[in-house]
Amino acid sequence: MPLPFKLARVFLTMHLRDRQALVFSMFFPIASMVALGLFSGAGGDPIDLGLVRGSGGELAAQFIAELEDNPFFTVQEGDEQALRASLIEGDLQMVLVLPEHMQDRAGANELRLLVDPAQTRQLGLLLPIFEKALGGVERELRGNEPLFSL
Repeated sequence: MPLPFKLARVFLTMHLRDRQALVFSMFFPIASMVALGLFSGAGGDPIDLGLVRGSGGELAAQFIAELEDNPFFTVQEGDEQALRASLIEGDLQMVLVLPEHMQDRAGANELRLLVDPAQTRQLGLLLPIFEKALGGVERELRGNEPLFSL
């Protein structure tokens, strides 16, 4: 048997015989992860979302109502300049700009999403949540049932 394997076996045997080392190498990290997971507020806060209402149509009103009912978001409506200022100050995490004329349910609507460039690290975490929530809003508006459920 090569020397590195012999040394690894000897050091592993020494480690397994030392009870204090076992506690600090196995039990303590697991206990600290559980404690931090329970007390860190892992429930998550809703995303502070600014909303610029582009049109006053029925589809836009339904879309906004579904967003406000969604527990992932805290919606604040306003004009684009005021919401941009709030975004830069850090009061909002995202600003969603609805188009001037939202099409009917059959067509695709392009929404603009404004994000503070200083918070691009969080964008990778927020976008999947945002897209999933928008998918739920779309299903509610179209009256579709989800294909899968976890």
